[in-house]
Amino acid sequence: INGIFQQRQQDNKNLNFALQAEGGLRVLSNIWIKLSVPTSPVKDQLNDIIKSFILPELESTNEYQWLKTRACECIAISISSCNDLQLLSQIYQNVLNCFNKTNPIPLRIEAADALRFLSSINEVSNEIKPKISIIVAELLELSNEYEFDFINEIIEDFVSNFSKELEPFSIQLVTNLNQQFLRIIEELLNIQNQNNDKQSPDEIEKEYRASGILNTISTIISSMNEKSTTTENLLKIVTPSIKLVLENGMGTFLIDIMDLLETVNFTMKKITDESWDIFEIIINSMDYYDFVYFEDQTPYFESISTYGFKNIDIYTNVNFQKLLEKIFDILNSFDSSETSERLISTYQLLYNIILSVGANISPILSQILTPVLNIQRSLQNDLELLDIYNDSLKSFLKIFISCCYISPIETISIIGESNFLNYLELWFNNSDKFLITVFDLKLQIMALISLLSNIQSINCLINHTNNLLIKLLSIFEKYPNAIDRKLKLLKTGYIPSFDENGDELDDIEFDEDELNESSKDTPLDNINVVNEFKQFFNKEQSNLMNHIPSD
Repeated sequence: INGIFQQRQQDNKNLNFALQAEGGLRVLSNIWIKLSVPTSPVKDQLNDIIKSFILPELESTNEYQWLKTRACECIAISISSCNDLQLLSQIYQNVLNCFNKTNPIPLRIEAADALRFLSSINEVSNEIKPKISIIVAELLELSNEYEFDFINEIIEDFVSNFSKELEPFSIQLVTNLNQQFLRIIEELLNIQNQNNDKQSPDEIEKEYRASGILNTISTIISSMNEKSTTTENLLKIVTPSIKLVLENGMGTFLIDIMDLLETVNFTMKKITDESWDIFEIIINSMDYYDFVYFEDQTPYFESISTYGFKNIDIYTNVNFQKLLEKIFDILNSFDSSETSERLISTYQLLYNIILSVGANISPILSQILTPVLNIQRSLQNDLELLDIYNDSLKSFLKIFISCCYISPIETISIIGESNFLNYLELWFNNSDKFLITVFDLKLQIMALISLLSNIQSINCLINHTNNLLIKLLSIFEKYPNAIDRKLKLLKTGYIPSFDENGDELDDIEFDEDELNESSKDTPLDNINVVNEFKQFFNKEQSNLMNHIPSD
């Protein structure tokens, strides 16, 4: 490779040498990951390799623009290994020149990709900031003119890295992307109207491109979180696209739409009028899809519950009633031949709703618990259905614990004292195995405090005060460690690091529930469980003295 680039530098007008140099850059791109590992014999020469082999092609003024294009691609792959600030500055300036409007389209796109990776380096990022709105505007022009998914991926990363700088530009950004999406959807509908049989390659390509645009819009919305009004305005822009997909039954994009709407709710922390309008369309479409997408819709419905159903009046809130009706439809039509996923999703949504609505849910708690308990009993009593029972047990326990927290006396009345004690034992026996996240521990602490605070009114529990109290102390002891794990997860984003042999360096393993919980809000987030714990003991200390273990 060294010989190839030396030849090229001695005669940079020779076409054969230029072709060999292009091949050399390809080889460099493919072996760079091996060159940059700690055990590489050339790991200390990476700056020199970039300076000697790649930079000259970026600076070249001859007619071989395709060679510059390959050099930009090579920079995107290798730049993370460069730690020479002067060299980084030179590379940035030359890559920026390659992005110039007068250059060929392939060169401009590869230059934009190289800029994307350069922007992850702080020193270069500071140089890019003043120009980022111009760069993204030009990328949007390219995206409008040429159907390259790659361009939107680059825009998506720029938005993530420069959200503050691009926030004033976000309206135009989403407007342009939304127009692209609408255009593709109209083309898709025309294709589908003409051909109802096998999907054509053109149709598949357009669906893939439209899905990529939705993902980019979602990234922009999640990044532009400085002002809730910005997010509201962005939602208004994309609402026509969302409605078009939902009203035309375009199931291909339904999951992307759900992710987008969940992102909107998470970013705004509230449900706007536009969001409720869309919610109604989604509810009305559930029968059309026969609940096929319910598992994918559950995170969205959870966000609706968390931000839209807090302490509501269940008798006057029509949206709550509509969603609950659909949940009852799923429970009442539960078929044991189905997989457990839909049942788990339903249970997850139910305990989220119970916790969001709070004590106001008590009057209809029996309507909720009765079908749930019937399903669990039928699963438990059938050996062939034990797998579904075991899979759904964790989510079922969270429904039971949520009811104990929100309305303990009503819950015991519905279940019956004997069955209640059985479920309590089931909870305690599976707590350490299943319920380990911050949310899980917080829920259990609040439920146990609720049970102990009402214990004088609960005859079946009076003789179990010791067990409840010991369980409360045991769970509370685990809470700080769970907080530490969640903070680590939030800090790192759970991007694992590896040693030179490819083995993961960090020995901490995160549960799937911990990963899911780290990316969403829950109805218990605003509860300071430590204060609740202290207040409970201060208030009940005299009543509990005889039950507190000596150690």
